[in-house]
Formats: sequence, structure tokens, C-alpha cells
Amino acid sequence: MRRILALLMVLVTVLPLCVSCQTASLSQEEIAETTVTNETKEEKKTMTEETKTQEGYLPQSPFEQNVTKILVLGSSGSNDIFFHLARVFAAQGFPGRYTLAFLYYSGCSFDMHVNFGASGDAVYDYYESSSSEYTREEGYTMDRALKKHQWDMVLIQTTRADCSDETLHQKSRELLFQMVDRYVPTEHTFGYMGVWSNPIAPELWSDSWWRKPPETARKRFEDDFGFDPILQFNKNNEKVKQYILTDDRYRFVFSPGSAIMYAERVMGLSQLALYRDYTHLSDLGRIIGSYCFYAQFTGKPIEEVKLDVLPAKKRQAHYQADGDLVLNDTLKEVIKECANYALENPMTLPGA
Repeated sequence: MRRILALLMVLVTVLPLCVSCQTASLSQEEIAETTVTNETKEEKKTMTEETKTQEGYLPQSPFEQNVTKILVLGSSGSNDIFFHLARVFAAQGFPGRYTLAFLYYSGCSFDMHVNFGASGDAVYDYYESSSSEYTREEGYTMDRALKKHQWDMVLIQTTRADCSDETLHQKSRELLFQMVDRYVPTEHTFGYMGVWSNPIAPELWSDSWWRKPPETARKRFEDDFGFDPILQFNKNNEKVKQYILTDDRYRFVFSPGSAIMYAERVMGLSQLALYRDYTHLSDLGRIIGSYCFYAQFTGKPIEEVKLDVLPAKKRQAHYQADGDLVLNDTLKEVIKECANYALENPMTLPGA
């Protein structure tokens, strides 16, 4: 019996993508427009303690359900994971079959998404795949993105700010449910996307080529996790088990976190190889994350990494790739092992 572990992939932890961003408070009018009714809350189905510990609870993976149009309400985390994802799908034999899109606003927490969605602020960059590349449009509103296609799956991507909250900002997640349901009238899958532990060893921040975190982010790392990415991994997994996996509205839960941990703790890759600054992934980290998503989306182990090269190009304003990343046989084996470990062990710290 095929194990559908991809559908229970969990958050590992999160990025302080733009920790200095301030979260605006929700007005009563905005909340009233989108608040779930008591009747709806009473009808909400939750999994039992026994069910939530099972390794798979869906009869089919998104791939087997013919999910082809995917939108992420995200930030830099979805940027990192999705940037090479269209290339991965094309290389693995599905060129042009999938519409992969994400809304990008740096450091955008669940609260910020709700505020932007309720007020109609045109603050997002919208990325959409075209074969193996993406097009980018500025000045997007949330409702415009949600109405652009008949999305089969909409994911909300967590951030470091969300994981600082004990309930993963449950009220804002409820409001996002309602916004998505309002603007995506067709039947769709709702999902949760986490990211990875931060490389928060202070000595690494002294390297001149790393973009250093603001002092507020540094203090959060110290106060919440004592500069310990393993503690960060475990604490946030517990929150996901408590607040996400007990809510069966999340029909796909994805995280590359254990894959990135596996690359470092088992395969021996340094944090300097996996990250390009205090929170964002390098091209190698990105392609590991993309193949991790591919494995979890299809629900099957990666048998062969068919992508051969990542062409050099400017990814973001603060980051310039040094050159093409050639995926030789050694790197392909690393990518495959990391993605397959996360597929089989989404909540287990590798090398423990």
C-alpha cells in the first residue's frame, strides 16, 4: 500500500523574511466581512487523536487527484521553493502541464495577508510559471490572484512571525480560509506550507558575504530558540501537530524542513552551501526544496533527478548567483536522498 506521507508534510520552522515589517491590526469591519460563523465552526470536522498520528489520511495524492493549478499565498519561502519548481516538473516529464503561482510580499505573515486581502492593497508580486520559467507582475491584489484561475489547490505559507504565536495565528488562518473560499468558487484543496529552520549560529552571521539579520530577528532567535535550530525544528513541529494536523481542512501539508536538515546533518553539507544568508536558501538549498515538494506532491519517492543544470540569473535584488549550478551525479544523489527522507520522515529530526 503506497504511503502518502507527502500529504502530512509538516512545518519545520520559519523564516524571518522581513522581520522588521510591522503587522497592521485588523479593523472590526474587515473581520466582520470574513469571520467564520458559529454554525460553520460547529460543522468543522477534526481528526481524532488516533487518526492524526497515521502516516496518511487521504486516498490520493494531489498528483493522483489531477491537481494542476497551484497558488501559494506566500513570501520569500515560497519564492525559494517555487523558483526552480517549474524546471523540476518540466525535467521530470511534465512540461507545461502545471500552473504554479505564488503571491510574494517579503515577510508576509498570516495577519498581513488578511489585512492586505481585506483592504485590497495592491502590494504583491505575482509569479506564474510558463513551461520551465516564471513571469512576474507587480501590484497584485489578493483577490485578483485568487480569481485569475480556477485553482485546484491554494496553500498558505507560514513565516517566522507566525510560528512565534502559540496558535500559529489561528484567527488569521480562519479568515484566510474564508477569503479563499469566497474568491475560488470551484472545488479546491486547501493546504499549508512551512519552510525550514534558520541557520542561526551567530558566528555565521559574521561572514561578509551573508546578508545579516536585523537586530530584532537576532533577538527573536535568541529568545525563542536560544540560537538552536534543532529546538526550532521540534517546537514548531509540535505546533503543527496541534493546530494543523488536527484540522482536516488542510488536505495537503508541505514542508522541506527535514530535507534541509538531512542535507546538513547526514549528507554533511555546510550551512554556507545550503543558505545564501541568515534565512534564505542558496540555489542548492532551493533545488533540494523543489524536489522535496515534487516528491510530496506526487506521493512517490524520487527515483531519478533528471534536471542537469540551473542557469545563473539574478534571483532577488540582494543576491546574485555566481554561475550555472551543474547538477552532477553526486549532487543528484544528495537531492534525491534529501527529498526522499522528507517524504518518509516529515516530522523526524535526521541524525538524531
